[in-house]
Amino acid sequence: MIAPYLGPSLRKRSCATLPLSLLVCCLIGSGLLAQEFRGVSSEASSIHTLVDLFTWTVKGGVSPHNYLLPTLPDAKRQRTLQLTRRQFVSLKIDYARKDMHFSDQTHARIRAYVTWATSDQSASYSATIRFEKVDGEWYFNDFDFLEPPLISEKMLYLLIGVFLAFLFVAWKYVSHRKSTSMTGTGGRPFG
Repeated sequence: MIAPYLGPSLRKRSCATLPLSLLVCCLIGSGLLAQEFRGVSSEASSIHTLVDLFTWTVKGGVSPHNYLLPTLPDAKRQRTLQLTRRQFVSLKIDYARKDMHFSDQTHARIRAYVTWATSDQSASYSATIRFEKVDGEWYFNDFDFLEPPLISEKMLYLLIGVFLAFLFVAWKYVSHRKSTSMTGTGGRPFG
């Protein structure tokens, strides 16, 4: 410990400036955090605006090709744009900003709840929407989130429940057969 060797006047001054130096460190740290938060917040706002513009464009029957990643190969671009050619009566993409994850400064994803309806179909499901930043602008990686999953979460839970019920009934059947086959032999398996 160096403080005993500094003498009484320096020891008192260093103790008095300790709270001041902690305060200065905290202020600098909070300034850096605020600057980082503003950066993420502005990126999140840009993506939020992109999602809003996309939903309004698609509901209006206009092609959202401007919101799709420009570096996407033509075959994938055409297949992706095909998903938006339905006549949507309604389209809603719900998500919380806290569910927005940035893997780096040019890639982001959100877990969203997508609800849409056309004149003859409707769907509601959870989907992951991916974004990429190119030349300072955010774009959708694809519009695959408009395609409902083959098996919904509810259907998956139902199938797992039916499978577990089947296993339980099969186990009961086998255990019942075992117990009835040994009753006539006095408990010995093969009399």
